[in-house]
Amino acid sequence: MTLHAMQVLPLLAGVLALSAWSEVARVRLVATATAGYGGMVLVSVLQAAQGLAPGDLTVVSDVLLVTSVTALAVSGLAALSRLSRTRLSEAARLPGHS
Repeated sequence: MTLHAMQVLPLLAGVLALSAWSEVARVRLVATATAGYGGMVLVSVLQAAQGLAPGDLTVVSDVLLVTSVTALAVSGLAALSRLSRTRLSEAARLPGHS
């Protein structure tokens, strides 16, 4: 899961760079997604520490998992919702792009 974060978070930052969000909002969205991944890692650690299978969620783990996935999903959807067509077309015109 943490390896996925190392791939998804830079991708999210790249998509946000092409969006109409302000710099402050972009940083907050990446921080929210990072917290979401952190929560999912915490759920995994709690499950392992208690000797539970990944599907045997406790109430606390369940709430933390839902909250974490929601934070990650909201960040991703927010990034996609304000993609700027102008910035996308500018990026397509950069050298090395066909």
